[in-house]
Formats: sequence, C-alpha cells, structure tokens
Amino acid sequence: MPGLSPGEEQALIALFRRCDGEAWERSASWLSDADPCTWEGVTCERGRVTGLRLPRNHLRGTLPAEIGLLAYLGDLDLSGNALTGALPVDLGNLLNLDTVDPSDNDLHGALP
Repeated sequence: MPGLSPGEEQALIALFRRCDGEAWERSASWLSDADPCTWEGVTCERGRVTGLRLPRNHLRGTLPAEIGLLAYLGDLDLSGNALTGALPVDLGNLLNLDTVDPSDNDLHGALP
C-alpha cells in the first residue's frame, strides 16, 4: 500500500475489521491493492489521511484505538451507522481534527 505511513495503514485496516467492513454498503475498494487514498470515504493530501467520511455505511461495532494514529485527520464523519461503546480516548491524539460527526450511533463519552 503505497504512500501512507504504517500507522495510518494500520488504523484504516483496524477500522475496517473492528467495524464489520465486510458488511459496509460501500467497501469494494477497501483492503484491495489500490492506494488507500482511493478507498471509499478516505481523503488524503500529500500522502496523509486528512478525511474519513463514512456516513450511513453500515459500520457497526466499536471504534478501534488505532484511529488515534491518523495524525493528520481533520474531518471524521461516522454519522448514521450502528457504532457502539465509548469514543476512544485516542481521538485526543488527533490535533488536526476540526470536524467530528458521530451522530446517530450508540456511542457514548465525551470527545477528548
């Protein structure tokens, strides 16, 4: 997988696996040999993940702690899914995070 740091790649793969990626409505490109920056819902700038927009995409389960490895993430939209559990404290590592939409899930806890 060209371009991304190992941590960013690990975070995307963990999200797919932990949130039942096989059942997502839009997941065809995920975990393929394609550049992860071309995966559905992933936005990159200069080889870094800057956006993750997966609204109403049938994500379910809990968010992985590895999401905190997306150091350049500025936009996170996970609205309208079936995510459960606490928001990972690792979101506090995302110093560039400007927009977060976890609405219409069963997530709890404060945004760090």
